[in-house]
Amino acid sequence: MRRPLLIFLFCFTVFSGIAQKKVNPTSKDIEQAKSLKSSYDEEDIVFLSRNSSLTFRKNSREGLIEVFKKEETKMMNISSSSGLQFPVYYDSESEVEDFQIKDRNGKRYYSRILDENIASEGLFHSDYRVKYSNLNFPLQGYQYVIESEKKYKDIKYFTSEYFVDSYRILNGTYTITIPNWLEIELKEFNFEGYEIEKTVKEIADGKVVTYVFSDMKPQFKEENTPGPSYLYPHILFLSKSYTEKGETIPLFKDTGDLYNWYNSLIKSVDVDTSVFNDKVNELITNADTDEEKIKNIYYWVQDNIRYIAFEDGIAGFKPDSPQNVYSKLYGDCKGMALLTKSMLEVAGFDSRLVWIGTDRLVYDYSTPSLSVDNHMICSVILNDETIFLDGTEKYNRYGEYASRIQNKQALIQDGDSYKLLTVPKPTEEINIDKTVYNLKVVGEELVGGVSRIFEGESRVMFQNIYSSFGSGEQEEILKSYLVSGNNNSSVKEISSFESEKREEQLKIDYKIEIENAFSEFDGILYLDIDPIKDASSYILKERKSDYMLPFKERIITEVILEIPEGFKVENLPNNLEITNKLVTIKVTYQVSENNIAYKRDINLKNRLINAVDFETWNDAFGKLKDNLSEQIILTRI
Repeated sequence: MRRPLLIFLFCFTVFSGIAQKKVNPTSKDIEQAKSLKSSYDEEDIVFLSRNSSLTFRKNSREGLIEVFKKEETKMMNISSSSGLQFPVYYDSESEVEDFQIKDRNGKRYYSRILDENIASEGLFHSDYRVKYSNLNFPLQGYQYVIESEKKYKDIKYFTSEYFVDSYRILNGTYTITIPNWLEIELKEFNFEGYEIEKTVKEIADGKVVTYVFSDMKPQFKEENTPGPSYLYPHILFLSKSYTEKGETIPLFKDTGDLYNWYNSLIKSVDVDTSVFNDKVNELITNADTDEEKIKNIYYWVQDNIRYIAFEDGIAGFKPDSPQNVYSKLYGDCKGMALLTKSMLEVAGFDSRLVWIGTDRLVYDYSTPSLSVDNHMICSVILNDETIFLDGTEKYNRYGEYASRIQNKQALIQDGDSYKLLTVPKPTEEINIDKTVYNLKVVGEELVGGVSRIFEGESRVMFQNIYSSFGSGEQEEILKSYLVSGNNNSSVKEISSFESEKREEQLKIDYKIEIENAFSEFDGILYLDIDPIKDASSYILKERKSDYMLPFKERIITEVILEIPEGFKVENLPNNLEITNKLVTIKVTYQVSENNIAYKRDINLKNRLINAVDFETWNDAFGKLKDNLSEQIILTRI
């Protein structure tokens, strides 16, 4: 009774084997793969070609312009064997209408295609989804072809296209067919240094813009890089207007159109301040000045509303109502901004919403696009001065701004109009991490008291790290943090401190014991005076992409060491001073009465360290490392 099934399985196996042989790489494929591997030794898969095309269509029933993107990607394995997960992303404003996998001969390859919701880092909820397939490349030279078609339901959400991918693209084309009825501007970014050629061809009912490119390197897979809009070649699509039955329908022709759309979303939010009127009155009743009233409201939002990131269709642009955010005690940046604004208005202040792009984005508001901003805060006008308030920046002090929005252009409500202002940056160094040690030799250890002082964003960063841990583990984690991973140091006592304070510097006093800091041979004492020799941690090893520091910072270490009784200073390391456009480093050693005074001062002057400047940066910290490896020599009197 089982023979028919056995025959079927036998036939399926035979024909599968034959089919497999047909798609196995040819000798020419293998030769090409070997050649590519010799050129790109660290890579396993390359895209031999990627051909993309864009077309536009009116959806008259919905009054929208739809965008259709077709793409064909031909890929080859250049290693002995490998695999990849090929995704096509979409959301509530787009659809994946076709997703096909083919073999090297163009025959349909039946691989399981999955469709899942995805979570983006830092997002509490989003409408992001992905269709993908896990592909196995069993042999060197093995190939697949992926064909996909994606529809954007509304052109306003179609904002940018990048030429890069996670894998190298050897050859590519990007063809955009623009009909006469659509006014759209293609704004190009970061084309310098890439082999990209552009042609424009007029056709009967519009024009065809074609970009041809070659040898497009893979995206960097390194942390602390600037935003992709700074690094990779891409196009912004500025959809300005379209014509329908002889009438011109505006889209985002200028910044005013962009603001009007944003502001219309704000006007559609149902605001009921009665829910939090009593709380506002409670916060301002005992305040003596207007500034104090504003601070009380601003800090209350920081302390009591939990920030979440929420992107889901129109909710990615429209705030939740302030009464909902107040009642739930959580919200995204838009909801927190509108709550802060509404509470300030209840208190009688002139408060405005603010749209702004963080330092992840290279654009400003000369570019009317939904890509230009990714954040919302609010502002308050006091004594003719505009003060920006970002409730998502927990522990930020009133009047101080996070580096991610400093010097960025802000779009501010002004009734039915708008204003453009630039968020100021500090004129002096305010981000300071300073540690002062008072040490002496006791037995075989250095022991003494330490004060760690944080100011500006150095303080904010510490407070966010400290508050992220439960109260039961904060003390042990803090002890480890204070010794910066030095296993020879141990914190014995930590005095109580105000971990939530904003208005002043944050200071932590503690006791420390340091082992293996010195050794004695034949009456000569060899001493390492710096408890935190962290110069190596600054050196950028084997890095390819630009490096972005979280903020400019000044890191200072001071040590006052009591010279042990019966010893004198025989030799001190040389002082060190290095100054360049990126960093200033000063190290000094001095003998005063019965003490050795040591100071290390690192001033990180630039946030962005370009790859071309890595040699300068590494040379500076290499010299610091060499200096810190030198020991103080004491001899017996």
